Amino acid sequence: MNHKRENKRRDRKASTRGRARQRAYGFKATLPVVWVYFDDAETAPKYFELLKKKVSRYVKINVKGAGNEALDLALGKRANLSSKEKSDQHDETDRDEVWAIIDCETNVSHGESEKKRGKKGEVKVALSNPCYEVWTLLHLEDTGTLFANCDAVLKRLHEVWKREFQEDFPRHKAQAAYERIARHRDRAVEWAKKQRNQGQSWTEIYQLVESINSLVEEGKAQEVKPAT
Repeated sequence: MNHKRENKRRDRKASTRGRARQRAYGFKATLPVVWVYFDDAETAPKYFELLKKKVSRYVKINVKGAGNEALDLALGKRANLSSKEKSDQHDETDRDEVWAIIDCETNVSHGESEKKRGKKGEVKVALSNPCYEVWTLLHLEDTGTLFANCDAVLKRLHEVWKREFQEDFPRHKAQAAYERIARHRDRAVEWAKKQRNQGQSWTEIYQLVESINSLVEEGKAQEVKPAT
Protein backbone atom coordinates (compact mmCIF):
# COMPACT_ATOMS: atom_id res chain seq x y z
CA MET A 1 0.00 0.00 0.00
CA ASN A 2 2.86 2.39 0.85
CA HIS A 3 4.33 1.77 -2.58
CA LYS A 4 0.99 2.59 -4.22
CA ARG A 5 0.65 5.83 -2.28
CA GLU A 6 4.21 6.80 -3.14
CA ASN A 7 3.62 6.08 -6.84
CA LYS A 8 0.45 8.20 -6.84
CA ARG A 9 2.32 11.02 -5.09
CA ARG A 10 5.12 10.82 -7.63
CA ASP A 11 2.64 10.83 -10.55
CA ARG A 12 0.89 13.93 -9.16
CA LYS A 13 4.22 15.75 -8.84
CA ALA A 14 5.18 14.80 -12.42
CA SER A 15 1.82 16.00 -13.69
CA THR A 16 2.18 19.30 -11.83
CA ARG A 17 5.67 19.83 -13.21
CA GLY A 18 4.41 19.09 -16.72
CA ARG A 19 1.60 21.66 -16.46
CA ALA A 20 3.98 24.25 -15.02
CA ARG A 21 6.41 23.67 -17.87
CA GLN A 22 3.61 24.07 -20.42
CA ARG A 23 2.50 27.36 -18.83
CA ALA A 24 6.08 28.65 -18.77
CA TYR A 25 6.42 28.02 -22.48
CA GLY A 26 3.04 29.42 -23.41
CA PHE A 27 1.39 26.06 -24.14
CA LYS A 28 -2.27 25.40 -23.69
CA ALA A 29 -2.84 23.47 -20.47
CA THR A 30 -4.03 20.41 -22.37
CA LEU A 31 -2.18 18.94 -25.31
CA PRO A 32 -4.24 17.73 -28.27
CA VAL A 33 -4.83 13.99 -28.17
CA VAL A 34 -4.83 11.64 -31.15
CA TRP A 35 -6.52 8.31 -30.50
CA VAL A 36 -5.49 5.65 -33.02
CA TYR A 37 -7.20 2.27 -33.23
CA PHE A 38 -5.48 -0.32 -35.43
CA ASP A 39 -6.85 -3.54 -36.83
CA ASP A 40 -3.20 -4.65 -36.84
CA ALA A 41 -2.06 -5.81 -33.39
CA GLU A 42 1.67 -5.89 -34.18
CA THR A 43 3.37 -3.70 -36.78
CA ALA A 44 1.35 -0.50 -36.65
CA PRO A 45 1.21 -0.04 -32.86
CA LYS A 46 4.97 -0.61 -32.56
CA TYR A 47 5.73 1.94 -35.27
CA PHE A 48 3.45 4.59 -33.83
CA GLU A 49 4.74 4.07 -30.30
CA LEU A 50 8.06 5.38 -31.66
CA LEU A 51 6.38 8.39 -33.24
CA LYS A 52 4.45 8.95 -30.01
CA LYS A 53 7.71 9.46 -28.09
CA LYS A 54 9.09 11.82 -30.71
CA VAL A 55 6.12 14.22 -30.67
CA SER A 56 5.14 13.94 -27.00
CA ARG A 57 6.08 17.57 -26.27
CA TYR A 58 3.32 18.82 -28.58
CA VAL A 59 0.72 16.09 -28.95
CA LYS A 60 -0.36 13.01 -27.05
CA ILE A 61 -0.91 9.85 -29.08
CA ASN A 62 -2.88 6.92 -27.68
CA VAL A 63 -2.18 3.73 -29.61
CA LYS A 64 -4.62 0.82 -29.45
CA GLY A 65 -4.29 -2.53 -31.23
CA ALA A 66 -7.97 -3.40 -31.57
CA GLY A 67 -8.26 -6.08 -34.27
CA ASN A 68 -11.63 -6.27 -36.02
CA GLU A 69 -13.15 -3.91 -33.45
CA ALA A 70 -10.92 -0.99 -34.45
CA LEU A 71 -13.64 1.13 -36.04
CA ASP A 72 -16.31 0.29 -33.46
CA LEU A 73 -13.98 1.24 -30.60
CA ALA A 74 -12.96 4.41 -32.41
CA LEU A 75 -16.60 5.39 -32.88
CA GLY A 76 -17.23 4.74 -29.18
CA LYS A 77 -14.31 6.96 -28.21
CA ARG A 78 -15.46 9.75 -30.51
CA ALA A 79 -18.98 9.58 -29.07
CA ASN A 80 -17.52 9.78 -25.56
CA LEU A 81 -15.43 12.83 -26.44
CA SER A 82 -18.42 14.53 -28.08
CA SER A 83 -20.46 13.93 -24.93
CA LYS A 84 -17.77 15.63 -22.84
CA GLU A 85 -17.75 18.60 -25.20
CA LYS A 86 -21.50 19.07 -24.79
CA SER A 87 -21.27 18.91 -21.00
CA ASP A 88 -18.26 21.29 -20.94
CA GLN A 89 -16.21 18.79 -18.95
CA HIS A 90 -13.30 19.12 -21.34
CA ASP A 91 -13.16 22.40 -23.25
CA GLU A 92 -10.46 21.33 -25.71
CA THR A 93 -11.71 17.99 -27.00
CA ASP A 94 -12.45 19.70 -30.31
CA ARG A 95 -8.69 19.57 -30.89
CA ASP A 96 -8.62 15.82 -30.30
CA GLU A 97 -8.74 13.37 -33.19
CA VAL A 98 -9.89 9.78 -33.40
CA TRP A 99 -8.61 7.50 -36.15
CA ALA A 100 -9.27 3.94 -37.25
CA ILE A 101 -6.57 2.24 -39.34
CA ILE A 102 -8.00 -0.55 -41.48
CA ASP A 103 -6.59 -3.04 -43.99
CA CYS A 104 -8.71 -3.59 -47.09
CA GLU A 105 -7.19 -7.04 -47.74
CA THR A 106 -7.97 -6.36 -51.45
CA ASN A 107 -11.68 -5.73 -50.61
CA VAL A 108 -11.58 -2.01 -51.30
CA SER A 109 -15.36 -1.61 -51.48
CA HIS A 110 -15.67 -2.88 -47.89
CA GLY A 111 -12.91 -0.51 -46.81
CA GLU A 112 -14.67 2.44 -48.43
CA SER A 113 -17.91 1.42 -46.72
CA GLU A 114 -16.13 1.45 -43.36
CA LYS A 115 -14.68 4.84 -44.19
CA LYS A 116 -18.17 6.25 -44.76
CA ARG A 117 -19.34 4.74 -41.48
CA GLY A 118 -16.43 6.38 -39.72
CA LYS A 119 -17.14 9.75 -41.31
CA LYS A 120 -20.72 9.68 -40.04
CA GLY A 121 -19.38 9.21 -36.52
CA GLU A 122 -16.64 11.86 -36.95
CA VAL A 123 -13.88 9.25 -36.98
CA LYS A 124 -11.09 9.57 -39.52
CA VAL A 125 -10.38 6.30 -41.31
CA ALA A 126 -7.12 5.53 -43.12
CA LEU A 127 -7.19 2.49 -45.39
CA SER A 128 -4.37 0.35 -46.74
CA ASN A 129 -4.71 -1.94 -49.74
CA PRO A 130 -4.00 -4.72 -49.20
CA CYS A 131 -2.43 -4.09 -45.77
CA TYR A 132 -0.50 -1.78 -43.45
CA GLU A 133 2.86 -3.24 -44.49
CA VAL A 134 2.64 -1.20 -47.69
CA TRP A 135 3.39 1.78 -45.42
CA THR A 136 6.41 0.04 -43.91
CA LEU A 137 7.69 -0.85 -47.36
CA LEU A 138 7.32 2.73 -48.60
CA HIS A 139 10.02 3.84 -46.18
CA LEU A 140 12.47 1.78 -48.20
CA GLU A 141 11.24 1.84 -51.78
CA ASP A 142 8.49 3.02 -54.09
CA THR A 143 7.68 -0.29 -55.71
CA GLY A 144 4.99 0.77 -58.17
CA THR A 145 3.56 -2.72 -57.70
CA LEU A 146 -0.02 -3.93 -57.38
CA PHE A 147 0.37 -6.69 -54.79
CA ALA A 148 -2.07 -9.60 -54.98
CA ASN A 149 -2.40 -9.85 -51.20
CA CYS A 150 -0.66 -9.09 -47.91
CA ASP A 151 1.58 -12.16 -48.21
CA ALA A 152 3.00 -10.67 -51.41
CA VAL A 153 3.68 -7.37 -49.63
CA LEU A 154 5.43 -9.16 -46.78
CA LYS A 155 7.53 -11.19 -49.20
CA ARG A 156 8.72 -7.99 -50.85
CA LEU A 157 9.31 -6.34 -47.47
CA HIS A 158 11.49 -9.26 -46.38
CA GLU A 159 13.56 -8.91 -49.55
CA VAL A 160 14.01 -5.14 -49.25
CA TRP A 161 14.72 -5.27 -45.51
CA LYS A 162 17.43 -7.87 -46.10
CA ARG A 163 18.97 -5.75 -48.85
CA GLU A 164 18.86 -2.57 -46.79
CA PHE A 165 20.00 -3.86 -43.39
CA GLN A 166 21.79 -7.15 -44.19
CA GLU A 167 19.52 -9.04 -41.83
CA ASP A 168 16.19 -10.84 -41.99
CA PHE A 169 12.93 -9.11 -41.24
CA PRO A 170 11.64 -10.77 -38.02
CA ARG A 171 8.99 -13.46 -38.24
CA HIS A 172 7.11 -11.60 -35.50
CA LYS A 173 6.62 -8.15 -37.02
CA ALA A 174 6.45 -6.36 -33.69
CA GLN A 175 10.10 -7.29 -33.11
CA ALA A 176 11.37 -5.35 -36.12
CA ALA A 177 13.62 -2.35 -35.49
CA TYR A 178 11.26 0.27 -36.92
CA GLU A 179 13.47 3.04 -35.61
CA ARG A 180 15.76 2.20 -38.53
CA ILE A 181 13.21 3.38 -41.06
CA ALA A 182 11.84 6.35 -39.10
CA ARG A 183 14.27 8.76 -40.75
CA HIS A 184 12.57 8.00 -44.09
CA ARG A 185 9.07 8.94 -42.87
CA ASP A 186 8.83 12.10 -44.96
CA ARG A 187 9.83 10.18 -48.07
CA ALA A 188 7.22 7.54 -47.32
CA VAL A 189 4.57 10.27 -47.07
CA GLU A 190 5.49 11.67 -50.47
CA TRP A 191 5.53 8.27 -52.15
CA ALA A 192 2.23 7.28 -50.52
CA LYS A 193 0.51 10.42 -51.80
CA LYS A 194 1.04 9.53 -55.43
CA GLN A 195 0.08 5.85 -55.18
CA ARG A 196 -3.67 6.10 -54.58
CA ASN A 197 -4.68 6.52 -58.23
CA GLN A 198 -1.75 4.90 -59.95
CA GLY A 199 -3.04 1.33 -60.31
CA GLN A 200 -0.80 0.01 -57.55
CA SER A 201 -1.08 -1.02 -53.92
CA TRP A 202 -1.55 1.98 -51.66
CA THR A 203 -1.96 3.24 -48.13
CA GLU A 204 -3.55 6.31 -46.55
CA ILE A 205 -1.43 6.14 -43.39
CA TYR A 206 0.32 9.27 -44.59
CA GLN A 207 -2.87 11.21 -43.80
CA LEU A 208 -2.56 10.29 -40.13
CA VAL A 209 1.13 11.20 -40.11
CA GLU A 210 0.46 14.55 -41.76
CA SER A 211 -2.31 15.28 -39.27
CA ILE A 212 0.05 14.59 -36.37
CA ASN A 213 2.74 16.74 -38.02
CA SER A 214 0.22 19.57 -38.33
CA LEU A 215 -0.59 19.41 -34.61
CA VAL A 216 3.12 19.45 -33.82
CA GLU A 217 3.62 22.55 -35.96
CA GLU A 218 0.70 24.24 -34.20
CA GLY A 219 2.31 23.46 -30.87
CA LYS A 220 5.66 24.85 -31.97
CA ALA A 221 3.98 28.03 -33.22
CA GLN A 222 2.31 28.54 -29.85
CA GLU A 223 5.52 27.94 -27.93
CA VAL A 224 6.73 31.18 -26.38
CA LYS A 225 9.93 30.83 -24.46
CA PRO A 226 10.17 32.84 -21.23
CA ALA A 227 12.41 35.90 -21.12
CA THR A 228 15.91 35.25 -19.81
